[in-house]
Amino acid sequence: MNKPYEKIFYLILLIILLPAGILSFYQISSLNQNEKNIQKVYNNELKTILLSLNEYSTAYIEDLTRNFVLMTLEQKKQNPKYFSFISKEFLIQNNFIELAMTADTNFSKKTINISSIISSDPNYKQKNINKLLILNKVKIKNLFKPDSKVYRGHNPFISVINGKLNLLVSPVTLPVVNGQICALLINPELFINQILSNRIKEISQNEFLINISNTQNGKIVYKSGNFSKLIAEQTANLVISPNYEISINLKGMNIPALVKSRMLKNLFLILVINLFIIIGLWFVLKNFKREKELAKLQADFISYVSHELRTPLSLIGLFSETLLMGKIDDKKKKAEYYNVIYEESSRLSRLVEKILSFYSLKENKKTYNFTKENLNFVIENILDKYKTHLDNNKFKVIFIPNKLIPDISIDKDSVVEVIINLIDNAMKYSTTQKQIDISTGIENDFLFINVKDYGIGISNINQRRIFEKYYRITNDSLNLIKGTGLGLSIAKEIMKTHNGKILVESSEGKGSCFILKFPVN
Repeated sequence: MNKPYEKIFYLILLIILLPAGILSFYQISSLNQNEKNIQKVYNNELKTILLSLNEYSTAYIEDLTRNFVLMTLEQKKQNPKYFSFISKEFLIQNNFIELAMTADTNFSKKTINISSIISSDPNYKQKNINKLLILNKVKIKNLFKPDSKVYRGHNPFISVINGKLNLLVSPVTLPVVNGQICALLINPELFINQILSNRIKEISQNEFLINISNTQNGKIVYKSGNFSKLIAEQTANLVISPNYEISINLKGMNIPALVKSRMLKNLFLILVINLFIIIGLWFVLKNFKREKELAKLQADFISYVSHELRTPLSLIGLFSETLLMGKIDDKKKKAEYYNVIYEESSRLSRLVEKILSFYSLKENKKTYNFTKENLNFVIENILDKYKTHLDNNKFKVIFIPNKLIPDISIDKDSVVEVIINLIDNAMKYSTTQKQIDISTGIENDFLFINVKDYGIGISNINQRRIFEKYYRITNDSLNLIKGTGLGLSIAKEIMKTHNGKILVESSEGKGSCFILKFPVN
């Protein structure tokens, strides 16, 4: 590959990697802040839910207060008997109310006089209630200030009666009743389980866990799901009864765990994306290097082929010219010249055939003629025709056929080409021991041909690449050995066409054995 194209390629890599790296760095650096913001949003949402529960509670009590005052004004003076009846109904319908009363105040005279009172518990004495109101007259007076928000923002009187109840006092804001207050005495636990629990179920919607407990004795009054107070995300006191605490948490996991989970997922996603980018670029770079190497191999191949064509043509031309001019009279010398011309023309023919075969395979233009053949006969014919060439190079071939192998369907010319290529390679890469062993056999529904030499062998690294097109093993001792780097790649393609395979077993210095496997069926 040309250097300008290399520069363009590396520039493209830089253009892809640099923004991806900057974006990843930015995302990772901002991830912590984003998750903090998410945690803040969750906490605010939980606070809002607790606030809404308190607002619902106070609004509910205020409505009851207003209803009781209206009932008192309309019925007590006009129909005392009916007032007694509807008062009992009021307590039955709202059984969490243990006492309801109205009182007239005169802050200038520092007096508070109860005007009406109903109770479900006869143990409550009016004088005790009156005494309690007088003790808290300063707080009651403050309720009439313009900026007073009744229950919102103000704790009710935390006044214990019988060791368990809180007195809720509210000014009556109806215009016709000036300076009058209404007080309710409720059972917080009944209110929570009868009234507030329904609101909690509406809000939680299987997404939140809400727990209400008594802060004085630790008793759990209401619990939704498997709630652990130790992992409560937000807590707030119940405004109408501050001795009770509301705790809330997300269902499934707490906020820090949720934020951590989100952060890890986002981080994992960023890493996966970067990993895919790196893998993609690695494949691109690998293919780039492969193409670059292939381009070099192709250039070397063209150079080699040019040399290989020129050499036999020059020798054939030289010796032919010498013979034609009659300069050689010695018959033995003439025979030697004729043999050189024959050898070089055969070598030239094999080279051309190999190139043509390779390109016909490459362009999918090679045609096959499959016929039933016996591999033993095919090999014997090759050895007969190749005998002179083998003898001239002083090679001994030992053929051990398995006479039980059946005939199989093959393209004879292609298989002959593969076997001749293996024999040529065995001759090229053999040094002192010039022997080639060929055998046939059958194993696991495959017929096989083994071509074994005792030459220099092939390293494990090169064994993985020798079937690639144009690839040749290069080192100082092999540079003088001629070859195109096409033979084994052609053999692999031909064996693939026969639904077979070609394998190699070799170790350096101990020779090589190439195995051709053909399916019986």
